[in-house]
Amino acid sequence: MQRRQRQFEQLYKSNYRQMYRLAYAFLADADDARDAVAQVFAQLWHSRTELKNVFVKPDEPDGACPYLLTATRNQCYHMLHGRMQREELEQDLRHSIQPYADDAERELFEDLRELIDDSLTPRDRQILSLHYDEGISYKEIADTLGISLAAVNKHITLSIAKLRKKLTIEK
Repeated sequence: MQRRQRQFEQLYKSNYRQMYRLAYAFLADADDARDAVAQVFAQLWHSRTELKNVFVKPDEPDGACPYLLTATRNQCYHMLHGRMQREELEQDLRHSIQPYADDAERELFEDLRELIDDSLTPRDRQILSLHYDEGISYKEIADTLGISLAAVNKHITLSIAKLRKKLTIEK
């Protein structure tokens, strides 16, 4: 086991730099390049293949092993392919997700948006939007707009009461 570890360390020390440069050229990301090289070495370690001096060029101590460079290139291709698949999936999800389940729900939201626009002041709409659309707390809204916490509470409470009253009248 000691012999195999020494051979592995030798492979690592004599090839890491070139493998990293190759991976970085493909992936353009330092973390991904390190991950690619680490993955190649992990696969080599777990493969339990005999590490012979064939991998290390005896006449070029700093020369990278063609086998390891090829494995690095293949790992980069694998990672790039995974990136492309993730990006395509994310793009497909963005296009397939519909904000409304059906036309009736969309119409309801449009009617509600129109009611809000017609019934509330611009400041009320802004505060409601910050709280309900953006998920910002009352305190953060107060700090952002330079108003008191009580004012934020008053705007939200009165706006909701006004909308409730309009909705019950229109029913």
